Amino acid sequence: LSSMEAMTDEMATLPILPPRYAVQLAAGLRIGLQGGPLHRFLPAGHPALNTKDRDAILPPLSFVNQPGMGMGAAADEEIPGGAVVALYVGHRAPNAEIGKEYAVRDFPSRYSATVQGVNIQGGTGLESKVTCDAQMTADRDFEWYVTNCIGGPFMNAANTQAEANCVLDRHSVWLDRDTGLVWMLMRTRPDRPVAKGEFLMWTYSPTAGAGLLWSFKLRS
Repeated sequence: LSSMEAMTDEMATLPILPPRYAVQLAAGLRIGLQGGPLHRFLPAGHPALNTKDRDAILPPLSFVNQPGMGMGAAADEEIPGGAVVALYVGHRAPNAEIGKEYAVRDFPSRYSATVQGVNIQGGTGLESKVTCDAQMTADRDFEWYVTNCIGGPFMNAANTQAEANCVLDRHSVWLDRDTGLVWMLMRTRPDRPVAKGEFLMWTYSPTAGAGLLWSFKLRS
């Protein structure tokens, strides 16, 4: 790319990535999520710390261009079925705000997921509905997602349920009332081990919600 092309390229001008990461992707390079023991990435008080998931090991992943779909998340090693594979984290969007600005009525989308019909744990009391807005913010930039192995919001959408190899575990939802963040685990499907190099995908609408704002096309 010439200097002018580099400055005006879609991948460098859209707000999803800092320039140095956009350059890595444009060059066909990977952005690594190192993985490691799940308990290292969970805040104190998270209920998973008192379950068998505490000993789960998040596998190393890479953000890399997925043909025809923009940036996606790929497995850097084989992952068995039913394993915790990544985190899905975002701030709590009040249900009264759904339909305004970033919180929208069509769920789920890449960066927005609603949980209802289960008891949401966290702090005092229980709730039966909560919306997680996992978009990047000034406080939680792309670097924060990479460092904390929060790969869920960046996984691309499978065309069908049969093609999906991951699920968003809504029963794991936990609301950290100190920070306002909603935490969920993402797992590989129990019947669907993931091969090294395979892209991780789950079922949501790629054109719903704020996900559309952050999408981009690869250079032809």
